[in-house]
Amino acid sequence: MQERTQDAENNHLLKAGLRYVLAASHVLPVPAARKMVMREAKAALPLFAQVSGIGVSPSDLRTASSQGHFRHYASTVATTALLAGS
Repeated sequence: MQERTQDAENNHLLKAGLRYVLAASHVLPVPAARKMVMREAKAALPLFAQVSGIGVSPSDLRTASSQGHFRHYASTVATTALLAGS
């Protein structure tokens, strides 16, 4: 059994990123890509069941940390760029 993700700030960003990707996947022009992105996002979302689905603000994006003991959150760098519209 996999450990459920904890309700932490970086995890709020990751969950928001997954939801964003899931919603945006509907506009992908290649059907196979759309299907694959939706499948992967839907598969990852249950791992964040214990994470609050709060709204993410620009200040949340700036405070995300991937240094020190948070280095396993390096993927939040891409998520923050995605949510910021980059």
